[in-house]
Amino acid sequence: MVAYSGAAVVDGKIFAALPNLEIIGNMGVGYDSIDIGLAKERGVVVTNAGSVNAVDVAEHAFGLILDVGRGIAAGDRYVRAGRWVREGRMPITHRVSGRVLGILGMGHIGCEIARRAAAFDMPVFYHNRHPRSNTPHTYVDSIVELARRADILVVATPGGDGTRHLVDRAVLDALDLGASSSISPAGR
Repeated sequence: MVAYSGAAVVDGKIFAALPNLEIIGNMGVGYDSIDIGLAKERGVVVTNAGSVNAVDVAEHAFGLILDVGRGIAAGDRYVRAGRWVREGRMPITHRVSGRVLGILGMGHIGCEIARRAAAFDMPVFYHNRHPRSNTPHTYVDSIVELARRADILVVATPGGDGTRHLVDRAVLDALDLGASSSISPAGR
């Protein structure tokens, strides 16, 4: 057995070096770094840690929502640079509570993010490959429409070719990131 983290690539070179390889245990979620086609061809079993870190990733995502939404890190940089003394108060931010959360990818991590959103009274809309019957949240059948409805958009999808460029210019244009928004690409 060989165990690799998501940082290591398990490709043809690794398969060639390990002719008796029977199982690959990825200690993370997903299979982004593993040549699944070659594993199937060689009869190698591939496993991963499933949803083991879904709570940790969801907490981190929500920390980022709070940071950007309330300008926490930006405020820290503002004060440390002496700008409060020179320029006065920062612009007022808007509360995260009650804002509409859009989740792109409602797997284990997306569901955990949605659970945390409930504590902030945030309506949750989501887009997924297929609607989920086991969630009370509202399915939206297009990513662009999800972005239009959301005040905050979280992407909780696996990486790799299947999701590359999933969020494109049309999705970004559908987000309301105007001057009145406290959540902007620059993060103020």
